[in-house]
Amino acid sequence: MIEVTPNFKTPRIRDADYLDHIRGMRCVVPGCYAGPIHPHHLKCGPEGGGSVKASDCWAIPMCFAQHRQLHDHPYGERAWWRMVGIDPIAWCRREWEAWAAMKSAAKALPTPGAHLELRQSSGKPRSASRRLRGGEKYRPVPPPT
Repeated sequence: MIEVTPNFKTPRIRDADYLDHIRGMRCVVPGCYAGPIHPHHLKCGPEGGGSVKASDCWAIPMCFAQHRQLHDHPYGERAWWRMVGIDPIAWCRREWEAWAAMKSAAKALPTPGAHLELRQSSGKPRSASRRLRGGEKYRPVPPPT
């Protein structure tokens, strides 16, 4: 669920599902396959820099070691990203747009199995083995295990 925190000059977006999506990725640093993944909220992005954490749309997946290196870098976050050769703002924009498109497509699709939910006007489920035209019996396909 997306939550917008309106009590700042710029509203902050909080989306726990998106952060879970980020945690499921590999570290964004090329050649790094370590885990677990921590979502790093950009401080050098459009909303960063202050004492308030940036919106979740500016989160980027990083392993613990790289995340620690970034925070300990003597010349700041922008210099660390240049050293690694990644444009974090472009990465976050691209990933957030893909996530938003996936979520909007998921809303447009019917819920899986919704067509198997047979209801009468009384609200009680109909028998799943009712007869269809031609006399054959209707049996819902069980979900894959």
